[in-house]
Amino acid sequence: MDDKILLKLAFFISSLGMALLLFFSYTEEVPLFSLGAVHGGMLDQTVRVQGNVFSVRSYGSVTSLVLEDEQSRLNVVFFEDLDVKKGSVVEVIGTVGLYQDTLQIVGDTLSSRET
Repeated sequence: MDDKILLKLAFFISSLGMALLLFFSYTEEVPLFSLGAVHGGMLDQTVRVQGNVFSVRSYGSVTSLVLEDEQSRLNVVFFEDLDVKKGSVVEVIGTVGLYQDTLQIVGDTLSSRET
């Protein structure tokens, strides 16, 4: 085969591989956990949880939520000012962490869920 054709073919295949890697990295689903299933052994892991907003507190650009489900409650903190109402059902994707020896999730995304 001609070197130019081989070079073009190699470039095309490597570009296709990079595009597929990029696509699959964005479509990887974050696992859903119940609030009670989140534990200290999961520190620094990204998780997805759903629950009812039990309480909301805002401190300037920090919003602190307590989520609850049928069995547990869990603290979630966002480092941004959010408009969230007590009693709403939400889904959070974030990183498991500790604050003052209490388990919490540092939220990345928050979305409302239909009840």
